[in-house]
Amino acid sequence: MTKRERVQAAVAGGETDRVPYSFWYHFTWIEDKAGEEFIQAEIDFATRHEVDFLKVMHDAPYDMPPSLPAIEHAAHWRLIEPLDVRRGHFGRHLEALKRIRASLPDDRPLVDTVFHCFAYAQRIAAARPLVLDHLQEDPEAVAYGLQVIGETLKRWAKVTIEEEGVLDGIFLAINGVSGEFTDAATYEQVMLQVDRECLQAGRDAGGWLNIAHLHGPDLHFDLGLALPYNALSWSDRAFGPSLAAARARTNSCLIGGINEVTGDQVPPEAIRAEGKDAIAQVDGKGLILTCGCAFPTPTPEENLRAVREAAVGG
Repeated sequence: MTKRERVQAAVAGGETDRVPYSFWYHFTWIEDKAGEEFIQAEIDFATRHEVDFLKVMHDAPYDMPPSLPAIEHAAHWRLIEPLDVRRGHFGRHLEALKRIRASLPDDRPLVDTVFHCFAYAQRIAAARPLVLDHLQEDPEAVAYGLQVIGETLKRWAKVTIEEEGVLDGIFLAINGVSGEFTDAATYEQVMLQVDRECLQAGRDAGGWLNIAHLHGPDLHFDLGLALPYNALSWSDRAFGPSLAAARARTNSCLIGGINEVTGDQVPPEAIRAEGKDAIAQVDGKGLILTCGCAFPTPTPEENLRAVREAAVGG
């Protein structure tokens, strides 16, 4: 099977010649996250490790109006504007994605990391706790701002998947579904619908590998299950639930199996053991073997190779 065929079969819950695998980390040493060095780093990473799908790191900032460099007051959320994703930081990242796609040696699936509305809100607030403070002070203003950010992300999905044909889906990183950041009621009432629309936009654009990544500990897991994803990702080893427990609750494709928190600390054989155990938990069906979240940068090359070895039987 080709990489694309293997991942497509896993997403559909069908038979594969082996379990597909991937992993990722942030290129923290690269300053320009859409420049030549970043592009080459992604291409080199993909080809060196032969991952079955490539998840590109999207660390482009959310462009703010010159008159509003950061959110400081609750009323400021009403001044947020949807972005033209072909311009600014998003536009530069789009050009980087085109270069990466054109330089890959095969048609393996390509997805782009997209931080959900609450994560972006935390980035553009003068201080991260302000988002929740403002939500208490003026919930309608914050909800408006989150919806506008969501509109930008929906447009990003349409442009990258349907109009440019660069991506096979988006990887929506959702930290608001974690109890570390918000309670279940807040996520359900303020963010869930925005996230649902973003993932649905990926589907409507023709994406078949739209991944919901539930980020962090103490997950409101049932709310995450309600999202319209093609595959579900979370830190099953570090925070739970296990792959087996999740399989009892959904037949969707699951992504995970390797503990990213300890990925740079344990010997390679420990990672191989985790991978083989993950495959056994779900009988090798409907699984893409990956780290639960980004591996630490850097993680030893032999530990990264161990993920592949667990998948291919090495």
